[in-house]
Amino acid sequence: MSLVKKQNPNDRKSRRGVRPQISKISRPKISGGTSISNHPLFINHQALHKRLLSDAKGGWFNSNPSPDVQAQLEESNNVMMSMLDPQATYLFRLTGWSDLTPAATVIAQAINFDPSSSSEYSSLSAIFGTVRLHSCTLHITPNHASSVTTLMPPIFVGADGGKNSVTPASKNAVIECPISRIFPSLAVQTLSVQYKAYNMEWATVAAPVPGPYAGCYGQFSVYGDGFTIATAIFTFMVEKFVEFSSRS
Repeated sequence: MSLVKKQNPNDRKSRRGVRPQISKISRPKISGGTSISNHPLFINHQALHKRLLSDAKGGWFNSNPSPDVQAQLEESNNVMMSMLDPQATYLFRLTGWSDLTPAATVIAQAINFDPSSSSEYSSLSAIFGTVRLHSCTLHITPNHASSVTTLMPPIFVGADGGKNSVTPASKNAVIECPISRIFPSLAVQTLSVQYKAYNMEWATVAAPVPGPYAGCYGQFSVYGDGFTIATAIFTFMVEKFVEFSSRS
């Protein structure tokens, strides 16, 4: 005998005409409800992965580790993979930062959504098979001194999921992005612009930016001109919320 759950007529989900709820992305959980990114085993896995892939003398990245190192990496990967639900989606926050400095009075830079530049990506790609972008946020803060009297024009910031590694050539190239903002150079607070990805197909972790249809394709475009000083006028931080899964 099968058990059938009766619908509650007062339940909003059972009413006709109500939009279906979009299921939330499952956060990585292990015993006790601990996020996998903060779990001691995962922290140890990341530390081991970085240490084993670095030269013991100078700390340089070693792309051809010895058989012993490869065996330790494989063992660590297997332990982590055994803790994951192959049908679940796991959300991670990957970050990076840099300065924005004019070159010949112009700031022109493309900041990609590609997560593979993050230091944590190599350890994540070792235990997951597919990846796609959830959202990406760019935070920009001016570095000016309170006594600045030099001309400080604004910069234009745009987000475009259809471009990748395309350096903007003008203000119009940024303004015409699907999302665009203007940031004053003499602001006294951090300013942000966010891009949310929708209906992205999964990409393999080995090729996270195959095209605008999948993975983590897209970029922030930054452009400003008329600067008269060649120092780091802005500092930016980028937050990439990226979904990983073992689904094929």
